[in-house]
Amino acid sequence: MIGGLLLGALGDAGPRAADFHEIWEARCIACHGHAGDFVRERLTLEGDTVQGRDGRDIVPFLKRHRGGLSDAEVDLFVQVMSRQIAADGFYARECRKCHDSARNLARLRLALRNGQLVGRYSGRDIGAFLATHARMTPDEAAAMTEALAAILQGGR
Repeated sequence: MIGGLLLGALGDAGPRAADFHEIWEARCIACHGHAGDFVRERLTLEGDTVQGRDGRDIVPFLKRHRGGLSDAEVDLFVQVMSRQIAADGFYARECRKCHDSARNLARLRLALRNGQLVGRYSGRDIGAFLATHARMTPDEAAAMTEALAAILQGGR
């Protein structure tokens, strides 16, 4: 189940925040592989706490592992990992049949314009499109729209 994942306003203005995938690819991918697979296989969510399968909170680990992440990066990782756990592999299970990774799909084919997720070349409203795409439920389409927008903002 994807669940209701709130991102807040999808604005285009303001400084660019840290990008989860850029950090993951620079520091983590060589040992841990793709982030989504790693999160689904190795982490759980208990309340607001992302934990290893051994039940330990990952925050102290992220702060020290291989020199540690900054507090802002740790917060970003916890937010993204929480969303990935809550999504329960929906994209991998339902979308990867036809599409590349969510990151590549978002970055190559989508854009945020005036706070709205649209097709990069078509200008099509992606939220409206997903509501009629691949038999998604309205909740799944809304959550996927939010997740794809979050990728473009560096937060997924």
